[in-house]
Amino acid sequence: MFESVYKTDKPYHITLSVALSRIRDGSSSKTVDLVREGDKKKKTELPVVLFSGEFSTREDDKIISHSGFIVLDFDHLDVESYKNILCTDDHVYAVWISPSGDGLKALVKVSNPERHRDHFRALVKYFDKQYNLEVDQSGANESRACFESFDPNICVKEDATTFGGMLSEEGSKKNSNAVQVVGEYTDYQKLNIAAKMIRQAADGEKHSTLLKASILCGGYVSAGRMEEAEAIRVLEQEISKKDVDSID
Repeated sequence: MFESVYKTDKPYHITLSVALSRIRDGSSSKTVDLVREGDKKKKTELPVVLFSGEFSTREDDKIISHSGFIVLDFDHLDVESYKNILCTDDHVYAVWISPSGDGLKALVKVSNPERHRDHFRALVKYFDKQYNLEVDQSGANESRACFESFDPNICVKEDATTFGGMLSEEGSKKNSNAVQVVGEYTDYQKLNIAAKMIRQAADGEKHSTLLKASILCGGYVSAGRMEEAEAIRVLEQEISKKDVDSID
């Protein structure tokens, strides 16, 4: 957390639970109320939180450790209706009303923090497909700063499912004019099921298990849930750990 948007150094390191409690308990409620009443300039007086990690300064390459979370902005929407909807999504860890009062912030836990931006691109696609919601794509970077808000009814779900989807920059560009994306998005939770099948295959069952895993991945590729090249790479990696001759 930084004292204000103008402060880029000397952060206060707080836990995620403290950051969310401050939103619920209204640590900045007086300032947020003024913003929602129309004094937009007051917004710059709010503290800012970097939910994606611990930083020495407010720059992407100054990250000390990633939190495993990505924060998303949804602007200009029916906040109460969509807050209830997002609160029921399996992947949303927390959702709350933004300082402006006409937007939402959502927090999602991701499986591979080192691929932060690939996860972000996949989340943009996910929320568009699931709810026809547009994520503010200016928030793709790791050091995304969020003005502290006030929402006594913040939704927090500690049992939210980790999001495993990733979308590479190349895949995203290929899809820029496409109506439907097939094979440019990989849900690694699904891919791990196939990898685990091969990993646990007993002697005498390796060939049939590989066939089943391949068919499973083929279905996900056709459904747009998995990149074909990435599925092949992971399966070949698992096969290489086995006795290849016995698989063939």
